[in-house]
Order: sequence, then C-alpha cells, then structure tokens
Amino acid sequence: MTGKNLKRVVLTKSALQQAPADQVFPLLCPAREYDWIPGWTCDLHYSESGHSEDNVVFTTQRESGTQYWVATRYEPNNIVHYQIVAPPYMIFRLNLSVEDHGNDTSTITWTRIYTVLDKRGLDFVPSEDVFNDEISSLQAMMDYYLKHGEMIPESDSNFEDEGFKKFLRRMK
Repeated sequence: MTGKNLKRVVLTKSALQQAPADQVFPLLCPAREYDWIPGWTCDLHYSESGHSEDNVVFTTQRESGTQYWVATRYEPNNIVHYQIVAPPYMIFRLNLSVEDHGNDTSTITWTRIYTVLDKRGLDFVPSEDVFNDEISSLQAMMDYYLKHGEMIPESDSNFEDEGFKKFLRRMK
C-alpha cells in the first residue's frame, strides 16, 4: 500500500443568527436553500421527506465539477453533517451545529474538513479568509430571509461587499 498525505484543512466559524434554532435549522437543507441563497442550485437524488434528513443524497455543480453530498448525521434543530465527494480532487465534510440561546437567537457553527486527493485540489480549498467571508455572507443572507421572509435583494448593501460578491460567484 502506498500513501501520501497531500493536505487536510479544517476551517471553523460560528455565526449568531437572529432567530431560534427551530427557525434556523430547517434552512440548512438543500431544498430550502433555494429560498435564501442567491444562485443556489442542486439536484436532489434521494430524500423521503423532500428535505434534509439522515442519508439525503444530492449533487451540486461547482468550478471543481460535480460534488456528491450525503447527510451522515441528522438531528433536527441541532446537527447535520454532510460528507461531500468532489472527484478527483477532494473529499470534505460540512458539519453544522445549531445552538439555541433561548432568547430568539441561535448560533450556527460551520466546520469544513477538506482532504485533498490530488494536488490540483489545492486550488479548490478556500483560505481561512475566504471561508470566513463565505460564512459571513451566509449569515447575512439567512438573517435577511428570517427577518423579511424573502431572499436578500441585489439592492442590499451586502452586495457591495467584495467577500459577498466572491461567494456569489463561487455559487455559479
């Protein structure tokens, strides 16, 4: 057996949301992300409920190619873990946990664990700054949706932020 560890990167950021966990957590779902993330697209391949659940399977298309997602842990209003395979470059996990504070706020902790399989995959692992900008963008989009019940409009001042613009480009 031969092996080579190219790179593993772990990125974590927490974001305070202005809503309780029972309103925030359902939005962390491939079907519901159409409601609040501009440019979000996916193909839902298996879900008994039509929403996120244990063992849901869906794909997304990104610059690196097709990404295959499987929920490996699902605890409603608390935890969802996705294993994502992005051949031939990398495999990564997205672990999401939502902590309710009991005062109409909650915190989402976003953790991504990237394992690079091919040196070309290094180009697709975000830097810590890019990751932090992505989570801040998602936080702003979700807060807007939770407050207004609709997707953030392009006229919103967040669209002037460079990190926000980069995130939206990566979604396409």
